[in-house]
Amino acid sequence: MREIIFLTGVTGSLGSALLGELLVKKANADIYCLVRSDGGESPQIRLNRVIEDMDIAVTNSKEHEFSRRIFCIPGDIEQDRLGMSTSDWSFLTSNVSCVLHLAANVDFNLTIDESRRRNVESTRQMLEFAVQCCQKTLRFHYVSTAYVIGKRTGALLETDCGSDAHGYWNAYEQSKAEAEMLVHTYYERLKMVIYRPSQVVGSSQTGRIGKYFGFYEFVELATKGKAKVLVADPDAKPDLIPSDYICQAIVALMDRDDSIGKTYNLVAGLKNSLPIRQIVDQVSVIINENNLTGKKFVKPAIIPAHLLESRLSPEELLSFNCSPQKLLLRSYQSYLSYSRDFDAQATHKHLESLGVTVPNMSEVIGRTTSYALAKRRATRQYRQFSHQL
Repeated sequence: MREIIFLTGVTGSLGSALLGELLVKKANADIYCLVRSDGGESPQIRLNRVIEDMDIAVTNSKEHEFSRRIFCIPGDIEQDRLGMSTSDWSFLTSNVSCVLHLAANVDFNLTIDESRRRNVESTRQMLEFAVQCCQKTLRFHYVSTAYVIGKRTGALLETDCGSDAHGYWNAYEQSKAEAEMLVHTYYERLKMVIYRPSQVVGSSQTGRIGKYFGFYEFVELATKGKAKVLVADPDAKPDLIPSDYICQAIVALMDRDDSIGKTYNLVAGLKNSLPIRQIVDQVSVIINENNLTGKKFVKPAIIPAHLLESRLSPEELLSFNCSPQKLLLRSYQSYLSYSRDFDAQATHKHLESLGVTVPNMSEVIGRTTSYALAKRRATRQYRQFSHQL
């Protein structure tokens, strides 16, 4: 009998990568993907785009076999009964044995009420769906974020959740912490596993990333010459982790009985992370090697926020305050200001025993930056060609 897996968030960067990993590693499973319509596009069209862009090196016949195992379920996680039709709800609650809930809104600038609606209440809808499922062996896998720890410092343990005493840097962190605590209230009714990725970047093997935000937004500004200053602690180590490591870890852990009830920090950890000054140096070299304008790119000066006024002239400070990067830093400044010490030693050791290891992060940064720049070049060439037509 084939396993039925129910997946949310498939149109996101991590969800699309996980779909590919499931297809390869779970040969006896069919994957049903909850997809909402967006911008006039139907759920099926959106899912088709994900399938066409999957990062799987297979033959055409294998691709056809994979596509037959993917099913689109129109719906919306923010609606009652997930916005599904009666027939879809009946089929899935009768047959699903694995729920993978990845869907979330990652807009750092929403109000807390809006973030709660998008991330907490939608998780409640998913949990209630799982409670209604008939399969006694059903497991609920919730993808949270390592940043549920908010403004806590020191060793950040997998047993830590929430930061009410210290506060949060944004409504996204707070809503994800509240959603994770909600998941904990269902532990007696469901077999649960929680995964906490840090900042997701592209595949360690190909560099591929589905959506360009965070790290890639800074690279984009740099290529346009609009990032002459980076407000950051040059010695801080942002915890970046490639998408394929996260997906391999989830698939390796999801069927294990010893995973039930546990939380896993799917992070690189301080010992594997690079300081910002090294990341900037490496990205600067790659930008110059892939230069689209013919002008030499000058890497930005890295200046901590508290030294900005003393290091910049009044004219430079005015220019920075009017720059696109100033708006970008409104969302990401806290992630560039200090290192987070996520504890993942036990998780790393356990995953290594299952054949999943944290890759060399310098190589990851190189591959994913090159991938992003190649995509940008291809898009630019396509636009020039279209204009000529």
